[in-house]
Amino acid sequence: MLISNTRNYTIKQETLVILFMAVPFFVSNQILKMTNIDAVLAIWRYIDLLIIVALYMHKKKYPPLFFNILLLTFSITIVSAIINQNSIYAAVMKIIAIFTLVLIVEYYYEKNSLNCLNALLIGFELFIYINFIAILLYPNGLNNGEHEKIWLLDNYAAQLKWFLPAICVSFDYSIKTKKKRRLQCLLLIIILSAILSKSATLTATLSLLFFLWNFVKNDKSKISVKMGIVASFAFLIAIVVFRLQNYFSFLIEKILHRSLSFTGRTDIWNSALYMFSNKPILGYGYWVYPLVPNWSVDLYTSLNGVAVASHAHCQFLHFLIQGGVCFLACFVGINLWLSNQLSKNGNNIISRFSSLIIFLILIAGFVETMYDSPLVFIPYVIAYNSIVRRGKINNFL
Repeated sequence: MLISNTRNYTIKQETLVILFMAVPFFVSNQILKMTNIDAVLAIWRYIDLLIIVALYMHKKKYPPLFFNILLLTFSITIVSAIINQNSIYAAVMKIIAIFTLVLIVEYYYEKNSLNCLNALLIGFELFIYINFIAILLYPNGLNNGEHEKIWLLDNYAAQLKWFLPAICVSFDYSIKTKKKRRLQCLLLIIILSAILSKSATLTATLSLLFFLWNFVKNDKSKISVKMGIVASFAFLIAIVVFRLQNYFSFLIEKILHRSLSFTGRTDIWNSALYMFSNKPILGYGYWVYPLVPNWSVDLYTSLNGVAVASHAHCQFLHFLIQGGVCFLACFVGINLWLSNQLSKNGNNIISRFSSLIIFLILIAGFVETMYDSPLVFIPYVIAYNSIVRRGKINNFL
């Protein structure tokens, strides 16, 4: 009995440690604007990095090569920032955030996956449930905005940066514990949040998730990360570059109830494509703001009196203006490798489901930028471990 109590205490203690380390990565930009705790979170993340590096050194372990390559891929933005003297500090901070969270999740997931998943799930539940309450109390957004409604987890489709990783974590936890209650509650709150947010991208992505879920459960899923990459390229070329959306007017206007300009995104794409044409190899660096001269400066952020967009509203296009062809090529390469390994492990439900979540992250990236949040890399850790634990690839990877 004493041994059992001691073990339970140790499990709870470790869960709290993981949760404490992960908390700063759940905080959204909106919360930062409301509280002005940027410096506190930066210090918190630095402490996290020192702790997790010390743990790896104490165990005489090294992060898997896969995550080192992933880190190097996103570090291209630092090179671009240095070359262009553009937001070097912001680029470094973003890489530190990604690297630190990936190391935390990878270390504790390998040590005790249930403890790790439970801690992450508590964090997601806390922020998603509070965000849902904010949506109920402030249907017009905390900013009472007519053009853009913002809640605790940012605006409209940006909430997918929390929702999709949370679903992946909760699903993995439910499979390992054979308990579905927390997953069901989380899905209910996410669905209600999507309905109340009235975001076409958010609703379409979640609808696609539930449509494909049955195929994943029944071992009939052919959905892969590679399909997400191919679809993203197809959208980039067909819609963003050549503007063939008229051929899909029924889907866009009748089904999604959106204009053929994708709610003004075509103006942003024009500006971003022009920026890419000027620096196609390594891009501009981390913070890049496509200028949109015909937008009202009263409704949007302005730069030298000209309205700008905070990002390119297309993930692949945003990669191109951040780090050029080099960045996008490396990102595609590491994802194709992961897709190939996951496809060899198709009999594993976690591999299939994490593939689906990463696929949906890429699909949401058609009109949003998803990879500016460290949270979207959690499904990558889960996917990688689903492969390693089945012995499909060498341990050093």
